[in-house]
Amino acid sequence: MRLLFCSIFFFSFISNAQFSQVGTDIDGLTGDGSGNSVSLNADGTVLVVGSSSYSVMSSYGIGKVLIYKYNGIDWLQLGQTLYGEFGNDFFGNSVSINDAGNRICIGVVGKSGLGGTQDGEVRVYDFDGTSWGLVGAVLVSASLNSRLGTSVDISGGGNRIVVCASGDGEAFVFEFNGTNWIQIGQTMSGMSPFVTSVAIDSGGNYVVLGGEGGVGSFGVSRIFHYSLGNWLQIGGDLIGDEIGDAFGKAVTLSTDASVVCVSSPNYGVQYAGKVSSFSFFSSTWNSFSPIIGNGPTDNLGGFESVSLDDNGEWLIVSSFSSDGGGVDSGHASVYKIISNSWQQVGNNILGEYAGDGLNAVSISSDGTRFALGSKFNDDGGLNAGHVRVYDIGKLSLLDNLQEEIYIFPNPIENVFRIESEYEIVSADIYDVYGKFVVSFSKDDELVLNIKSGVYFFYLKNVVGTEFVKKIIKS
Repeated sequence: MRLLFCSIFFFSFISNAQFSQVGTDIDGLTGDGSGNSVSLNADGTVLVVGSSSYSVMSSYGIGKVLIYKYNGIDWLQLGQTLYGEFGNDFFGNSVSINDAGNRICIGVVGKSGLGGTQDGEVRVYDFDGTSWGLVGAVLVSASLNSRLGTSVDISGGGNRIVVCASGDGEAFVFEFNGTNWIQIGQTMSGMSPFVTSVAIDSGGNYVVLGGEGGVGSFGVSRIFHYSLGNWLQIGGDLIGDEIGDAFGKAVTLSTDASVVCVSSPNYGVQYAGKVSSFSFFSSTWNSFSPIIGNGPTDNLGGFESVSLDDNGEWLIVSSFSSDGGGVDSGHASVYKIISNSWQQVGNNILGEYAGDGLNAVSISSDGTRFALGSKFNDDGGLNAGHVRVYDIGKLSLLDNLQEEIYIFPNPIENVFRIESEYEIVSADIYDVYGKFVVSFSKDDELVLNIKSGVYFFYLKNVVGTEFVKKIIKS
């Protein structure tokens, strides 16, 4: 049977729907800075909130972490509150939760375990149905002032974590062997001047590192794949556009690193900020659809301000110091990928008051909910901070977000179809390393006889528009 590329017409437009808040605000207490870091599990029903500024008397910055579960009406605390041990620990400066919502990873960047001022450590906890208990030994710094735990991330299954020591410019991946956390692969180092952000994909086999650089230097980002006991860099370094633009401040990636996003909060005149997106094909990282801050001092992409769902279809970004809700109130924006371009969905979500500083975002792996942290919000007291969670309303939005090209079924067993507004003139398939696999022309029988795995279709239509589509061969 011979199948031809089918041309059908779709009207594509963006819904102007507003996002509905899930439950009520989660407010911190005076001085907590609640929401300096946030993380949602796969379906958006369990939320981790870091409050690294939490203090007791003269002991500033002990830090604490609270975990919440949504009961269908509101967010209720799950288990006990977790605390740092000493002043300036900044326990909870970075947090991450696995897909199931029963394992969390916490950065303690200020811990002085070796006698330095910021040696750092990382702790992992499991929920046993009643309380949170430490899993394996605490991961401690190997050198003075290494700032271990500056950024942490956990895989979907929860058995691998990536952590960085920004003071040493290094990143490590650890795997749980049932008893302890064991480093796998080599230490990833050599970032200039340091690693400040890390992320790991849901499968635990891909990591992205960001090194924001410093004044007078370019930031850099690198992507690695775990293979045969080593972390192998994929493609070349990603480099910032401008000296001092802080490229690499925040990073995020989809499953199998099909999409990687890197922020540059100091980009442009007066730090408007920028988020750059990349996909890998033809043996190189290709930039697409940059998102630029709306105005001076927006600081788009500052702090923990970018988050992708597993499929790389939905992206949440925040502008820490934009003025839409008052001076330095901050705002967040939601984007969906359409025809290889990020299109904003709905209106900006504004910080509640002037000075809130919307600084942290997290989207659920399934792309249905997202959390926003504003660590300077004063609803619970001065600089108490708060977190809000929103529904994307994915099913209703998809009715209004028709893409211009479709490949189905996906996953593909063997025979498949391509439907597009315009006739497709070429279709090439590449593997995740950018190696060419097979090509189709418009009169070819569309049968995919390749081994199972993740691939990328590179397509071009008669009007010259190019698309990259992720497919799975079953």
